Amino acid sequence: MAAKKSITLFLMVFFLGYSGVKKTISIAAVYPPKTSVSYQGIQSRSSQQQSSIIESPQNNNELKQNFLRETLDYGVFPQRVFFLGYSEPHELEKKIPNHEKSEFISQAILDSGLFNDSQISPEQIEFRDGLVPDLPIQQNSEEQDTEALGQDIREAVAESENINRRKELLQRFMLRSLDISSQRYPFLIDPTDNITFEPTQFNPFNLENYGQLDIRSDESDFIIDKATYGFFPQESQFYWTLPNNRIIFETKGWVGGIQYQGQTTGIRETRDFRQEISFFGLQAVWNIPRIREDGSSTADVLPIEELRQADIAAFAAQVTSNEGLLGQVIINSGIDFNSPNVIDISEILNSPPGLGETSTNSTQGGNNLFEGLEDERTPIILQGFPTSNLSKLLDGDVDLREGAFIPRENLTNTGIVFGDLLTGESTTINLEFTSVPGVKFARPFDDFENLDLLNVLVNPDLTGKEYERRYLNSLLWNGVRRSPRLENSRIFREFTNWYQGYVSRPHKRAAITYHPEEPAATFTEIFANPGLAFAVGDWGDELDDIQSLNMTTGLLLGGVFEIIDDNGVRDSLNTAKDIFDQGGLPAGLNTKATPQELRELGLRLDKSLLYADFNTNIAQTSGRLTFNSHTTPQRSGLWQIRTGLYPRRVQVTQEQQLSSTPGQPFFSEVDISQFGKLTFISVPSPEDRLFETPGEMEQTEVASSIISDTPRTTFGTQIILTTPSGQQFVQSLTTDSTQFSSLPNAIKTSDIAFDRINIAQIDRIESLTSIYEGTTYVPTVELAYAASSGLWYYNLNAGIWATFNNQTAPGIREKIIENNEPTIGGYLRGFANAIQEKPIINESSMTVGVKNYGPTLRFNTDTQRRFNVTLGYEYSEQRSRVGWTLRPTLFYSQGDRSTDENRNLQNWVGLLDGQIGWRSGLSIINRLEIGEQIFTSLVARQRLTQNISAGIYAQNFSNRISGLGQRTDESSLGLILRYDSTRNRTSFYEGRIGTSDTGLNFEFRSRFVF
Repeated sequence: MAAKKSITLFLMVFFLGYSGVKKTISIAAVYPPKTSVSYQGIQSRSSQQQSSIIESPQNNNELKQNFLRETLDYGVFPQRVFFLGYSEPHELEKKIPNHEKSEFISQAILDSGLFNDSQISPEQIEFRDGLVPDLPIQQNSEEQDTEALGQDIREAVAESENINRRKELLQRFMLRSLDISSQRYPFLIDPTDNITFEPTQFNPFNLENYGQLDIRSDESDFIIDKATYGFFPQESQFYWTLPNNRIIFETKGWVGGIQYQGQTTGIRETRDFRQEISFFGLQAVWNIPRIREDGSSTADVLPIEELRQADIAAFAAQVTSNEGLLGQVIINSGIDFNSPNVIDISEILNSPPGLGETSTNSTQGGNNLFEGLEDERTPIILQGFPTSNLSKLLDGDVDLREGAFIPRENLTNTGIVFGDLLTGESTTINLEFTSVPGVKFARPFDDFENLDLLNVLVNPDLTGKEYERRYLNSLLWNGVRRSPRLENSRIFREFTNWYQGYVSRPHKRAAITYHPEEPAATFTEIFANPGLAFAVGDWGDELDDIQSLNMTTGLLLGGVFEIIDDNGVRDSLNTAKDIFDQGGLPAGLNTKATPQELRELGLRLDKSLLYADFNTNIAQTSGRLTFNSHTTPQRSGLWQIRTGLYPRRVQVTQEQQLSSTPGQPFFSEVDISQFGKLTFISVPSPEDRLFETPGEMEQTEVASSIISDTPRTTFGTQIILTTPSGQQFVQSLTTDSTQFSSLPNAIKTSDIAFDRINIAQIDRIESLTSIYEGTTYVPTVELAYAASSGLWYYNLNAGIWATFNNQTAPGIREKIIENNEPTIGGYLRGFANAIQEKPIINESSMTVGVKNYGPTLRFNTDTQRRFNVTLGYEYSEQRSRVGWTLRPTLFYSQGDRSTDENRNLQNWVGLLDGQIGWRSGLSIINRLEIGEQIFTSLVARQRLTQNISAGIYAQNFSNRISGLGQRTDESSLGLILRYDSTRNRTSFYEGRIGTSDTGLNFEFRSRFVF
């Protein structure tokens, strides 16, 4: 889909660009330019501009003209082109669009993909900025024709009768003067905000409308980098010269547009979690027989009444043995069986008892719960453990089987509430206790209060669901909460591109006052650009109010400069407008400075303003005040206060739990025994020992060997009864004892239960993890100092910024995970360079080329204890048939982005950029980056026609076009096709197609400027 959009848009924009050439739409130059573009020098028609700043020993101007003509068709490095009349190697410079800078070595890039954003804050250095800004080419001399300018003023002087006509001529003179000044000194005139259009595009004599459209696309993304529009009506532009050697000018217009800000990735995950409770049921019961002492019919061997009042201590254990091993339960309760106060009931029960006085199956016995019997004739039962009630789980005819669903109200009525995984509430278990342990008469009154347990123990007719219900109230159920377990997960991803939209009104007032005796001037500038801004996602589907508030605040700060006046600029402007309204004429400059000195002064001032703008941390300027600053041809010093938007490159994450849907509870495991049904006739005997025949006796060893090969669970219990008199009675029972079961006639006098029932539910959790990668803009106030002395230019910018909410980003509205963004911060940036330009002289003392060389230093630091420094050196030569550039660069960063507070992250990166171009149109660009990883790229392109070039590229990395543009390890090789508009040198269209480790790659970039 992205590819289709890209191709369609490419055809549309290509048509617009081609039409623009035919209709002579004014276009500014693209920098760095490509080998397919020829460059033209400028020869001024003014006799005062005939001296060249570069002279050969013979001062051969014709030779220089020939050299320029020879370099027209191949120049790869136009920033060092000579212009007859004045030299432009340093003078006119231009900030380069970000995506243009990332490819060509006329800027030494430090791309963000080189560095791990978790280790170094991207805003510490604008990675896509070059070490130095590039120099734009002068426009065609016809656009700066001083003869036409002189003709305008002569016609205005001649028109003395018709004031309106004179004003029209003066208006044309002002627009032409402003236009020529803008072409020579674009950063001195600069009417806009660093975003809408480049200063070199400003052409007030011919144009009122300006715009730019930048597009990037690949096989997965489609991004509109920028779509901007500016309107500067001619009647709102003003330029005048006052009698006191003061030039005053004003620009005013409207600008607006959108630019790409970043991308939010929404990871929507649906997870199924299993919550489970295991209930372990435990119970042990014995029938205490009515053994008469010496045949008496009234006296029991055991003191029944005392046992009914005894304190009970119960112990239980279970052992599961491995295959082939027999488990044994040994309970060490600390009881001393040799004490005269201790009686082992187990030994009494092992003695031959008398016949039971009642029968379980008797109508007066178990069938009737022994309700009609006297105390002396009622069976006595020792209950080892209390009971808790799970019987309400079966309300509504629920089956006690694995997989059977349980109504939630049954759980609630039982006292079981599953936890809420979304809110963090834990599972609660609050079961009802229905009886306590003790020695009890087996009948439904007195102290046997749990009739369910009594029925389970003595009622022979209890079966089916009635048994299951009563069984669930006959054991001590201990609930164990198990940790939630992930059963299943489904993930869906959605992407939202965020754009910064804005509209503002730039208004600039400036004055240059020349010294009458010396080549010196003072410059004062007041620029106000108040406006509104908003952060919008997916073309209006989403609006981020916090980001919109931050950006609008930054733009509204510029409104303060509307009411500021410095060095009498407002009065001078009002005076000049009054003279114009009355049909007066502008004054001339009265200074002893030569035209060459004035040009050098203007170029130094323009370059100082360029570097001040280049070194700023403000992406969009809303206001700027340049205090009254002194400039000479050799020195300059500017103080500025700026306001605007500071871009912070961030990667932030938010996790949201959207919903939690509880599942239907069910029995996940049912492992129960047939507990109960005691009888009271005959002699107790182990349940697993039957009367054996001689044949069966012979098979005993074989059977034992078979049984021993399977896992076996052994459990046992011990009950200690302590009577009020201190007498202790002990009853022990294990599954491997001779007391556990009865003879083959199914008679048994005791039972034990170690059972388990698991209840589970599958909850569905929907969560959303939002990751924003891109830029957030915050309001900023900055103080800047820009100065120069001889070859050296140096700048220092310090700023402070703030945000209304440091917990948010576009598409992120809740708390950010591991957020370390401050609410208020500050920064300091520095820049210095000294680029020299010298002619190359051959043995015949003729100029055959030009070379440029010099160092550049940049550093950044901020209040988050981050610092980086860049040191580079550039050397380039341009001759008649070949030109080349070599730029080594060293980058060091120190950050505080580690989770280890004691670790201060450091990073070294070395870069080597090289470029060479021939007159034939072939150019080769190479880059080598050595850091924690090694990255390299090679681009070779041949000019086919004046507009079209084709070539190949190879690199061992790839860059995402969305988000922060992170770099990934992926080798790729492919073809490049590029179209550059000859007239619209800022407009271009470039497509790449190739193969990589992941398959076929496609990328398209374009810029259309009108």
